[in-house]
Order: sequence, then C-alpha cells, then structure tokens
Amino acid sequence: MKFEDELRGVLARKRAPTGFAERVMSRVEAPPARRRPGWFAPLAVAASLAVGAVSVGEFRRIRAERAGRELAMALSIAADKIRLAETKAKEVWER
Repeated sequence: MKFEDELRGVLARKRAPTGFAERVMSRVEAPPARRRPGWFAPLAVAASLAVGAVSVGEFRRIRAERAGRELAMALSIAADKIRLAETKAKEVWER
C-alpha cells in the first residue's frame, strides 16, 4: 500500500503559491510580445524562389524536348510525303 499512498500524496490538491493568479492574469492581459522575423522568413522565401525557379526551368526543358520530338516527327512525315510526291511525279512524267 505504500505505493498507493505515495501516489495519493503526489496527486493530492495543493494550494497555489501566493500571487499565482495575479501573475497568470497579468500575462493573459498583456499584449503579446512582437517577435522579429529572424533568419527563418528570408530563408523560407529564398528556398521557395529557388524551388520555383528550378521547377520553371525543368518545365521549360521538358517542353523544349517535347517540341523537338514533335518537330522531328513532322519533318519525317514531310520528307515521306515529298518522296511520295516525287515518285508520283516521275511516274506521270515518264508516261
């Protein structure tokens, strides 16, 4: 039973120290202290800008690669059509 007695003693109600309520109320009523932004805000802005710049650069690179592939395909199709037209023209000319 010793453990239970110790537990009761630790968890028993105790009187608050003198002036406790006044100290709490003075902190509640006082305006909050203004904090200077410090180093975190500029660092967060710089990191956001860097990530944004990398993202935009990557997006542009991907678009450029896609445009290059589409251009190569278009030129290939155009070359095939020109060869077909040349073949048809030779056939007609040789008759």
